[in-house]
Amino acid sequence: CAMAQRDLKRLIAYTSISHLGFCLVGLFSLTAEGLTGASLQMLNHGLSTGGLFLLVGMIYERAHRRGVSDFGDLASTAPRLTFFFAFVLLASIGLPGLNGFVGEMMSLAGMARVSLPLAAGGVVGTVLAAAYALPAFQEVFWAPAGSFSATPKMTDLRVDERAILWTLAVLILWLGVYPQPMIDLLEPALTPLVASR
Repeated sequence: CAMAQRDLKRLIAYTSISHLGFCLVGLFSLTAEGLTGASLQMLNHGLSTGGLFLLVGMIYERAHRRGVSDFGDLASTAPRLTFFFAFVLLASIGLPGLNGFVGEMMSLAGMARVSLPLAAGGVVGTVLAAAYALPAFQEVFWAPAGSFSATPKMTDLRVDERAILWTLAVLILWLGVYPQPMIDLLEPALTPLVASR
């Protein structure tokens, strides 16, 4: 169960499965909105889940640990890392204005045209994703230090790491605020699928 997971990398793997669940919701709706949402969600999955795995890797590179309870108060020693982790995590759980929201909502809107109960189940999935991801984030970055003393070994992001993460953050924000160019790119390929239904 994701809520009982104590390894950061495995926790991110659960968010990955959650994203792919939204892809299936959109695909199985066989509606224009659902298929477009599923396609967007695949792209968003690559950005947000890839970003989260990258950030966990940066933590592991510094501390050689991934356990949620091994850390605590990383926000005081690595504020930039904290900012990027929070930003990408919020995108991953579908915060409005970030990339994850658009794909999830379009997938759910497509499914709502076919089955409201299944669409409601997708909404529950969004709430559950926040319920297991946010407490882990809080424990790692804001709670009192755990069994591993993070202060002496943890350093904040290097310039090259920040450059990579800023690029990722811009893409996440752009696809959340202005997804229309990507939707326009996807729709011609998806229209024949809907028409053949």
